[in-house]
Amino acid sequence: MSAEVDLAASLFDRHPADLHRFASGNRQHVLLVERSEIYDLDDDFAVRLDAHRALGLTGAHRRVRIDDAPVNPRIYSISLNVAQSCNMSCSYCYADEGRFGTAPRVMSIATARSVIDALIAQSLPGTRLVVGFMGGEPMLNRALVHEATIYASNEAARAGHPISFSITTNATLLTPADARLFTTIRSRSLSASTATAPNTSAIAVCGTVEAVTHSSWRVSDY
Repeated sequence: MSAEVDLAASLFDRHPADLHRFASGNRQHVLLVERSEIYDLDDDFAVRLDAHRALGLTGAHRRVRIDDAPVNPRIYSISLNVAQSCNMSCSYCYADEGRFGTAPRVMSIATARSVIDALIAQSLPGTRLVVGFMGGEPMLNRALVHEATIYASNEAARAGHPISFSITTNATLLTPADARLFTTIRSRSLSASTATAPNTSAIAVCGTVEAVTHSSWRVSDY
């Protein structure tokens, strides 16, 4: 709370060029230019700030200049691209059929652990963290998804952080073991292809909508 009070007080001392006031719908905001940060303002605070600036009372301090000093913001979420490959390989895929323009490859558990460790180390104490799994098709690297989820859960709990998980998957490869794992995941995103045969080679492997529907029961049963 003290940090919010300090920030609010500092807005009254900013040079006019360091702030940009704007609204979206019925909401009031301010852009803090040198930090590229946007804050919501309640109506009373917005009125007082605008009046303060209109009277020329802001700008007691010199104008902030942007320099090349590195900024180390706190992080709260990560997305792990665990498989640059996909079992469906849809021809219209923005990610080059899941390969992202390179040869198919998968992430190692050592890499996943190091990124998770960095997430925990660089976040503020007690904040909720989010780990997302994506691809390609992340379930082509099933062992990593399982191990990294358990590792992140344990390490976050040890450090006093609540944690959530997400996974973007076409759902065609889900197993009962995956569904049991997903009971520990607070949110999940199932991305399904609904293309017909002329648009995707996946039809030769398995029907898209039919396969997702068939697999989704595994999640809903747990």
